[in-house]
Amino acid sequence: MDRNSKRKINVIHLVEELTIGGLEKILTAIVLDLDKKKYDVSVWCLREGGFFADKLVKEGIDVKILHISSSRNPLSIYKLYKLLTSHKFDIIHTHAYSAGTIGRISAFLAGIPVIISHNHSVYGYYNRYYHFVECLLSLITDRVICISDIVNRFANETQRINARKLITIHNGIDSEYTVSEKRTSGLRKELKL
Repeated sequence: MDRNSKRKINVIHLVEELTIGGLEKILTAIVLDLDKKKYDVSVWCLREGGFFADKLVKEGIDVKILHISSSRNPLSIYKLYKLLTSHKFDIIHTHAYSAGTIGRISAFLAGIPVIISHNHSVYGYYNRYYHFVECLLSLITDRVICISDIVNRFANETQRINARKLITIHNGIDSEYTVSEKRTSGLRKELKL
């Protein structure tokens, strides 16, 4: 990819679903805050859409529901691979285990130049198989984004992902929802706290 080119960078975010939840809210914030002059963004949901999918569509973001129910089925990997090869994505950004598994394998096979995985939690319920898969897939992943230093340490120590692949990027806070001290003191008086 020529960095001096004026062409927009084509980014796809892949997630299992976009119902109501923390991961879904963060993905939505990332997508809506990308510079639209530099990036052409698509969001693909493996199984279903939901509240945040509808929100993204209202904001003019390309959202596709793929109706792929299993990330373990080789036919699902092939289906996603074929869909990815019919587009010219420069970057794939996967979120959580199911989308991260099928997405990274399919993206690697499709020749997408940059593969990013996003770890939103320490996933304490994972067994050794899941950790092995994450370690194996990290070999074809350019960066693994961790939402905290604890998640970063977990990915390195438990999942055995090379520390050079890991980066911690804390979740942002939308300034629209911040509460000022002046507002809270007024609320305290109003509520007699």
